[in-house]
Amino acid sequence: MKTRHTRTRINKQKSITVSILLFFIFLTVFVFISVYCFKYAFCNIRYFTIKQIEISKTYELSQDKLKERINGFIGKQLYKVQIDSIAHYFDDLERIKSLQIQRKFPNAISIKIKERRAHFYYKTSSGELYPISEDNVILSNSNIQYDLPIVSGFEIRNLKAGVKISHPKFNIILSLVNAIKEMDENLLSNISEFYFEDGELCFVEYQNTCKIIVGNDNFDRKLQKFLCVYKSLGIECRKIYDLRFSNQIILRIPEG
Repeated sequence: MKTRHTRTRINKQKSITVSILLFFIFLTVFVFISVYCFKYAFCNIRYFTIKQIEISKTYELSQDKLKERINGFIGKQLYKVQIDSIAHYFDDLERIKSLQIQRKFPNAISIKIKERRAHFYYKTSSGELYPISEDNVILSNSNIQYDLPIVSGFEIRNLKAGVKISHPKFNIILSLVNAIKEMDENLLSNISEFYFEDGELCFVEYQNTCKIIVGNDNFDRKLQKFLCVYKSLGIECRKIYDLRFSNQIILRIPEG
């Protein structure tokens, strides 16, 4: 009798186990089919067709022209459109540093653009000006001209928009600019040009029309010496200040 009861109990446990297993299989299939059907229905409802494209404020780039590039997405289903496929339409615009594209419920695409803006103008030996961004990328010229420092005195062979500048002399200018930023940004705002003359880096302080010869190294020490004079005594108009000597500033009058 005991053996018979034991077998009956084991058979009942097996039956319960099989029933639970079948229930979970059925539940899994049901959930999978439900999700698929919901997703299919959701992605085909006309209510979610794209009716509007929103682009964040831009400075140099025309919003109308940006929208023209992706107007083909109007009328498409919002949740069927691949975000990467929208981003590719802007790949050739070097003024776009980064894009953030999002679906905006229920029927819009939102695009936030981080735009490259010019920080310098590079001047060629023939006098042409090319805007350069804060991350050293050559930008296409725009209709707006900004009051920005000019860099010159070295040759960049590839002046194609979108090319990142990598030149030893430009790197020296950037080192000087960074040193000035740390010490006195007011001085930086008064500089109209950085250029090389006889291989030595110079800059022009435009308020007093002064030329400052800095050389190519030890910028911190040289700037500290110059700023002491600049802030306390002021500098004389149309003079040349030579900072290349260790213990003194040489003041010269331009020839002619």
